[in-house]
Amino acid sequence: MEKKLERGIPVIKEFLEVLDNDLPGLPLIQVIECTLDLELVLALEHKAQYRMTPSELKELKVQAQELLDKGLDKDLEDHMNHLQLVLGKLREHLLYARLSKCKFFLEEVKLLGHVISKDGVAVDPIKVEAVVD
Repeated sequence: MEKKLERGIPVIKEFLEVLDNDLPGLPLIQVIECTLDLELVLALEHKAQYRMTPSELKELKVQAQELLDKGLDKDLEDHMNHLQLVLGKLREHLLYARLSKCKFFLEEVKLLGHVISKDGVAVDPIKVEAVVD
C-alpha cells in the first residue's frame, strides 16, 4: 500500500519509468578495462567495514549536526528538488531503481548504529539495549 501512495507523488509520477519493479531488460554492455595489482590487493589490511575510531565518529556527528543546523534536506520542497535531480540522473544514464527498495519522505533514517533525524544524530537505542543485555 505504501508504494501505491508514493506513486501518487508528482515527482514520482514524472519518473515512473526509472522506478519500476519490472526492469525492461539487461543494462547496456559497456567495455571497461581494469587491472588489479595483486600484490597491492594482498597487502591491504582487512578490517570490518564502516568501523570508525571514536574521533572519526565524533567528527561525523559534528558535521551531521552542522548540516542539520543549517537546515539542509529538512524542507519538503528541497527534498522534492533533490529527488527530481537524482531521478533525472537515473533517466539520463538509462539506469533504474526498484520502487520496492526505495523509501521517500522518511522522518528518520537508521544508519550504522545511529538514528539520523531532524533532531540530529543519536545512537540507535536498539544497539544500546543489545550491548546492555
